[in-house]
Amino acid sequence: MRRRLGWALAWGLFVPACTSESEALRLDVVDVELSAVGAEARAYVRRCAEDLARARASADPSEREALALAVLERPVPSGVEGAELLRLEAAEMLCETWDSDAAGARRAVALVGPMLAPRRRLPLDPISARALVCLGDAADRAGDTDLAATSYLRAIRLMQMLQEEAMP
Repeated sequence: MRRRLGWALAWGLFVPACTSESEALRLDVVDVELSAVGAEARAYVRRCAEDLARARASADPSEREALALAVLERPVPSGVEGAELLRLEAAEMLCETWDSDAAGARRAVALVGPMLAPRRRLPLDPISARALVCLGDAADRAGDTDLAATSYLRAIRLMQMLQEEAMP
């Protein structure tokens, strides 16, 4: 299982958020901005962030699955910028949880594939790239090498864009 570490900033609410493939420590900041500062929007982000933090801290795969699914099933209030990042984080978690066998991998591809479809514009964020890698892993395990290759390529391109954006 991947070691999860990092921080997400969601309206002053700090929660563990990001992954590290190696055991090296790394801090990522996921800035979820809300264009509408309404109570409903803040409550949505807080609930999602809390569920994701609890899921990451859980050693029980069924609890991680239930919490990640709760994030995906929760209706997004209007005006919540960054909600897609929270949803992609949940999708990545489900891919990791379900990717233990071919049947789980097919389930992950069926759920996450449409969220990351090539026709969709993904947020320029490391979370998007990690979700694409997880989709590629699940697609490979499910036997869909075309989807796996496409997902990996998109993740690489996204990381290149992030690197270019970060360079002066």
